Amino acid sequence: MSHPVRPLWSDAAGALAMAGYALRHIHVLGRPPHRSRFLRLLLDMGARGLASTSLAAAVAGTLLIALLVRTITASPELAVRLLAVLLVREAGPMLVAIPVLLRTGTMMTARLGNMQHDGEARSLRLLGLSTRDYLAVPMVLACICACVLLTVYVEAAAVAGGIVIAAVLLELPARELFTHLALILSPRDVAYVAVKSMGFGLVIASVAAWHGLGRSDHTSLPDTVGRAVMQSVFGLLLMNIVIALLVYGPLAAEA
Repeated sequence: MSHPVRPLWSDAAGALAMAGYALRHIHVLGRPPHRSRFLRLLLDMGARGLASTSLAAAVAGTLLIALLVRTITASPELAVRLLAVLLVREAGPMLVAIPVLLRTGTMMTARLGNMQHDGEARSLRLLGLSTRDYLAVPMVLACICACVLLTVYVEAAAVAGGIVIAAVLLELPARELFTHLALILSPRDVAYVAVKSMGFGLVIASVAAWHGLGRSDHTSLPDTVGRAVMQSVFGLLLMNIVIALLVYGPLAAEA
């Protein structure tokens, strides 16, 4: 017997509600059990993320070198401007979000789904612990922090490595390239990257928590994880567009 699948709008509303709940209940990290869980999750996500985002940093650095080598001889300032726009502002946060989603996001959905299916979540409620406060809130906040930290790592590694290697190959002063980059990047760009990274982490963890804790008895775990991944990808793309319009829309209109 087939069972009805929740409509997309219902999942979107549920994930938004989960995100709002987590942001409104940051104070639960003041409780020792919740704080310990947050720190464990942050370390675990960081360790998993470093393994996958290191490859992203290497790929980004390689592409950056190719970009710089092709354009820097004509215009160093243009090359660094492309670097600031393409890698630092746009590609960097997404290069982190996709590996985090595929490794950590799927793991979070599966873990919470199994806890819900096997009765562990019910046992927590019998002990007087809110499943959202103890399971979802630390996970969402840890994912937000992990995405920000991993984005800083990936962008720093890719930018520094790419500029240094390109400077060596083309016999140009690396300090000049870093100076161009510092002049081009504005506080608005830094805030944009930070907000985007936090937004990506919020989307990944909120969707994972909603699908994991909302898994029904008649839904298989692969179906739950697959649905969460697809909706997370859509959420990441939508978040990227919304943040870009909010941050750079007024400037584009003025231009």
